[in-house]
Amino acid sequence: MGCAISPVCLVLVFALHAASAGDNCGTDRWYCKALKRAGGKSFCLRPFARRFCKNICGHCYDPQVCKDADNALCNRALLPGGNFYCRTNRRAKENCKASCGLCDKEVATPTTKVPKDKPTTKTPSGLPDNCKPSATSQPRQLAELPNGIRVVCDTVTDGGNWVIFQRRTGPGQSFVKTWQESKDGFGDRIPTGDFWLGNENLHTLCPTGGSGCELRIDITTAMGSLRYAVYSSFTLSPEAEDYRLNVAGKSATGKFDIGDVMRYYNGMKFSAADRDNDLSAAVHCGTTGGWWHLNCVLPNFNSVWTKLQAWMPLERVEMKVRMA
Repeated sequence: MGCAISPVCLVLVFALHAASAGDNCGTDRWYCKALKRAGGKSFCLRPFARRFCKNICGHCYDPQVCKDADNALCNRALLPGGNFYCRTNRRAKENCKASCGLCDKEVATPTTKVPKDKPTTKTPSGLPDNCKPSATSQPRQLAELPNGIRVVCDTVTDGGNWVIFQRRTGPGQSFVKTWQESKDGFGDRIPTGDFWLGNENLHTLCPTGGSGCELRIDITTAMGSLRYAVYSSFTLSPEAEDYRLNVAGKSATGKFDIGDVMRYYNGMKFSAADRDNDLSAAVHCGTTGGWWHLNCVLPNFNSVWTKLQAWMPLERVEMKVRMA
């Protein structure tokens, strides 16, 4: 009986397998081959493929094919985010570390040496006074900047020295906040927490008229892939001007690019739940999350989590700046 590779056909094969004798693996072999033709080398990464092809009979499972697929996934995971991404991403852990051990090995991550005339020093709190990478730095760590602002650092991505000002990993921390809360910051400002650094702190780091900052947005999709956008210029005006956003200089990031996602918001004032600065006459966009709203378009990375998922199913978002 001929059968095209389709979900209906695979269900039929599974039904035939269920009716077969316990030690008859012919159907399993067919099922495994069908999955391989349908999904290529990535078929063995699928939980049901592992269950039916590896655990039931074993002889359908091709270790080399699976290892090749795991290698490919690990390489994709490691390229943008270094070893930190592989250690912290749930899917990378499962497919790379548990399966092949690739993430247990040290991965060469480019590091930027701290200039001798500006060494990383410890503050009275015992924290570093900047986010530059060093021999003892962690991928995500706390620092207390000379201006007194305590921040979470990214010391590995693209040479490190990034201050993370927004981090989200799920719906637990609401980003629908008042003007004052958005100004002061909220959430758990720790390496694993979800938080907003605060508009006043962000303005202090990247003031309009100053030397400016770079902006980087890193997202991890629900499928486990890392994508990002980088802007060469990011500044924020003072509160008297409602923290107006100025962002420019979008860099091309190849196949990992999420697009020019900030172009909608350049020049916009910040809106919060109790302050409406957007251009929409019908809707107060700040009630969906504090942001530099134009007219409630997505992506707004501070939006209600379920609304943000409608733009792209996400596992994590990080927004960060690097001072000039």
